[in-house]
This record gives sequence, structure tokens and C-alpha cells, in this order.
Amino acid sequence: MRPGDKNFGVDPESHYGTLTTFENGKPKRSTYATVQPATYVEYYRLFARALQGNGEVPVKPQDAAGVLRVIEAAQQSSKEGRTIDL
Repeated sequence: MRPGDKNFGVDPESHYGTLTTFENGKPKRSTYATVQPATYVEYYRLFARALQGNGEVPVKPQDAAGVLRVIEAAQQSSKEGRTIDL
């Protein structure tokens, strides 16, 4: 699919994200649908405007850094087979 196609950015339910947390010592699995489109198209539109000096970047640097910390912790957790505290 291409940007502008009717279902661009819409993932099937089989690709939804899952999060497992623990409540009272028991695992609880939650499923989350993907973000509604045209999120990515809009992100890049805003980013291009920011690069041209016509607005703010769509994601603040400190937010991006926080996401990277989570991704790196997830990688370390997977590699070491343990929980990583942030």
C-alpha cells in the first residue's frame, strides 16, 4: 500500500500490540490496536515543515530519548532474561 490508499497504516488484528503485566502476582495480557492512520503521513508532513522552519518538530527530543531508553531496556531484558528497572 501507499500513503493515500484507503487502508494505509491499518494493521490487521493479528499485528496488534500486546502487553503483559502482573496483577496480584498473576500475568494479565492486554491487546492494543495500532494507532489510527494517517498518523505516519501526518508525522512526516509536520517533520518536513519543521525542517523548513515552519513549525515545531512533531516529537520533542526528550520524548524520543525516553522511547529509546525503553527500547534499549527491552533489548537488554530479552538478552539477559531479566526485568530491567527504569
